[in-house]
Amino acid sequence: MSAESRAVRQAEENAVMAEIGRIISSSTDISEVYAQFGQVVNRLLQFDRISVASTDLEKGEVQTAYAWGIGVPGREPGDIDDLAGSTTQMVIQEDGAVVCGAIGVKESAHLPKPAARHLELGLQSFIAVPLRAKNETMGILQIFSKERDIYQDHHVRLLGTIADQISGAIANAQLYATIASSEVKLRDSEARLRAVLDTAVTGILTIDSQGVIESLNPSAAALFGYSADEVIGENVSILMPEPYHGSHHGNISNYLATGQTGVIGTVRELVGRRKNGSVFPMELSVNEIALEGRRSFTGIVRDITRRKQNDVELRQFVAIVESVIDPIIAIDGERRITVWNPAAEALYGYTREEALGETFELITPPHSMPLQTARVTLALEGQRNPERETQRITKSGEVIDVSSGGSPIFGEYGEVIGAVGIHRDITEQRRSERAHRESEERFNARLLEAKTRAEEIETRKTQQLQAIFEIAEALSGPTDFQIKAGKVAAVIQKHLDVETVALRMLNEEEGMLDLVATSGPRFLGLPDSLSLAEDGFTQRAFRSEQSVSIVDYSKEPDAKPDAVSRGLKSICSISLFGTDGPNGLVNVASRSHFKILSEQIRIKAMRTKAK
Repeated sequence: MSAESRAVRQAEENAVMAEIGRIISSSTDISEVYAQFGQVVNRLLQFDRISVASTDLEKGEVQTAYAWGIGVPGREPGDIDDLAGSTTQMVIQEDGAVVCGAIGVKESAHLPKPAARHLELGLQSFIAVPLRAKNETMGILQIFSKERDIYQDHHVRLLGTIADQISGAIANAQLYATIASSEVKLRDSEARLRAVLDTAVTGILTIDSQGVIESLNPSAAALFGYSADEVIGENVSILMPEPYHGSHHGNISNYLATGQTGVIGTVRELVGRRKNGSVFPMELSVNEIALEGRRSFTGIVRDITRRKQNDVELRQFVAIVESVIDPIIAIDGERRITVWNPAAEALYGYTREEALGETFELITPPHSMPLQTARVTLALEGQRNPERETQRITKSGEVIDVSSGGSPIFGEYGEVIGAVGIHRDITEQRRSERAHRESEERFNARLLEAKTRAEEIETRKTQQLQAIFEIAEALSGPTDFQIKAGKVAAVIQKHLDVETVALRMLNEEEGMLDLVATSGPRFLGLPDSLSLAEDGFTQRAFRSEQSVSIVDYSKEPDAKPDAVSRGLKSICSISLFGTDGPNGLVNVASRSHFKILSEQIRIKAMRTKAK
């Protein structure tokens, strides 16, 4: 680089550094500094991301305070991570810059996990320099680039200079924030101390060692119905009915005489008396105070009428919950069970002790978890869950059907503090409904089956009538018998949907079964005339005067291998009858496994009698 170029670059760097200095000194609010910091630095150094991380050495944490440019999950402003194994820890340990992907600069031997995470996102190079205040590293300033080997030694030095500038601003901002916070706390504390007596909701009064009222705040005056002038100088017993007003002074006297605390330093429930004579439950705590060498006592009085009423209402509510026959379950804002009545114990099998403190997952099966989580979330957001059916799981592992609804529980100030639901066991009801539905489905299935069967029978009858018609048509007229037989064979082949039909007639004189017609290929290669004296499948079928089927020909002991190899699967012989008994048969062969229906066999056999 020429001297002129270096001078230009130095001038540009000086201008940007001056701008950075102006931004840093313009405000003690570091967020205002950060709003412009990244863009200005980017004019001086090329990068795709810049970040500032602060350290908490006591907690062993590092927090991202600022980031500009490419976002990195887990490394955005406010994100906290362990200091151990981080780039920040490496900078602290090396007491200097940590570099990756820089020309002429020694890289760190082992990159920490956070740096590796940046690299996975395509950020190939980075420089991390320490942020120091009072000679201690309080964090790091880091820049990243997608380009490899983009940085050089002067970039490391330049980023270090920027870090020194921003370190002072960060330290000043932290100091300013601490001072401002302390001042605010001090002012608030003084204001509270000044207003505590006059604005306290709790009644506060002071008495001397003789039980004489020395002062009372407006709340105490309003509580008892007296003005301050009416009670100051009177004995405190004026504020209590018998037997309390006599015993209270005795308790103080006993304490002063013996040193035994008794009621001093404790909280007791007593009965107070107003100016109009009405009484109310109150909570009283008495403590000794030393004022200018005098022994005095301060009393803090609370009207607990509402609490007593709440106690009564709570006992009534508990009695209702305990007596309801349906399970009532309540959870707190952390989704942990706080109410588990006896009905819940009976239904789910868990005792109250086992259930309290557990989450709703205790009784939720895995398949219902997404729905239940959504319903609980809805209730904890202040919305009511309408009643709907779902499933729960008992301690024994049984999954049961329940109907449940839920409502949010609101606190004293309208905030949601939990949710409550009533569960109703509908397992038996659903079982009955399922049984009824299954019975109805079975009935409908049988009805459909019967209808289908009737339709099949009707279709079969139609097919049979068509076959009869075609066979009758084939047998009619003066045509030669051989031709008629061929037509009949073709009709049988068509209606049985088979590959081969062979028609044989009895030759009584020679004791033979002669082939008179075929339709389709001949699988078995049988001779045209078969002797009845031989014991073949066809002869046996003829002698039995029945129709015989072989569903799987390949399994027959005397199966012909050449027939099997040509694809023969099933054969059937159908006996034909004349006026004097059996006079022939029909052989059927198929390349598929089938069994001819008996109705088909009878029709074909009957109709071929008409020869």
